[in-house]
Amino acid sequence: MSWPPDIVQTDESGEYEVRVSAQALAEARAEVRRGARVRGPEIETGGMLLGAFDDAAGSCTSTRSRVRRRTSYLSATYFHHGVEGTQERVSAEVRRTASTSGFVGFWHSHPSGRAFPSETDEQGMAAVVAPDGTTRRGVDDDPGRRRRKLE
Repeated sequence: MSWPPDIVQTDESGEYEVRVSAQALAEARAEVRRGARVRGPEIETGGMLLGAFDDAAGSCTSTRSRVRRRTSYLSATYFHHGVEGTQERVSAEVRRTASTSGFVGFWHSHPSGRAFPSETDEQGMAAVVAPDGTTRRGVDDDPGRRRRKLE
């Protein structure tokens, strides 16, 4: 058996390896290309990342990317992922994978900017994930930065 390699990055704390499967990357790239054709190349787009956290291995793996076009807000300077239908999509993924996969995060493009989270991106993710170890979590490139902002 063989399969394409994941894209792998280590978060800044060195605690987690963040992995994006070839399939999830292909799905995201297809959405970026489709969005550029339909709305123009300057409009941001994005989607949900589905996959799993593995605390024993210290990894977060995204295996799929899903887009909610209908209820999302897209512009040249801002992307807001719509929420209508997202819980159903996540629940379907959990059922499909016998609870081994679910929501792990969001992605979006910055066609005219740096490939780093903006202040708006960080505030949005802080509202979605919780740094206190609850099930609402995410991997941050600088965990100290999030704690400093929340204090």
